Amino acid sequence: MLVSEKTNLEKSVQAAESSRQILQMEREKLQLAVASAQRERDREREEKEAAVQERERVKAEAQRIQKQRDQSESRASAQRGELSAVRETHQQGEVERQLLEQEKTQLSAWLARVRRKTCLF
Repeated sequence: MLVSEKTNLEKSVQAAESSRQILQMEREKLQLAVASAQRERDREREEKEAAVQERERVKAEAQRIQKQRDQSESRASAQRGELSAVRETHQQGEVERQLLEQEKTQLSAWLARVRRKTCLF
């Protein structure tokens, strides 16, 4: 009986050892799966952070561009106002020049008449 008990005991030890090895391999597989899942989670978190940073950068760039556009529109509006004032001043100057030209023509004609009359006397 001792031999059969010893044989049974050895079989039990072998079965336990096989179970232990199987459990060890399963444990290692699970550790690898956990490590892989953690890497994937870290990668996704990094991608999410990068996307948030990119969105913030794009938003800031859009705000900067909008500010520049608003400033450009403001400058353009001011320049249109200045151009209008310059055109009006130019137009007034042209009217004054034409009036002065007419006055000069009239004065020249009057002076010529006066000289003719003075020469006649």
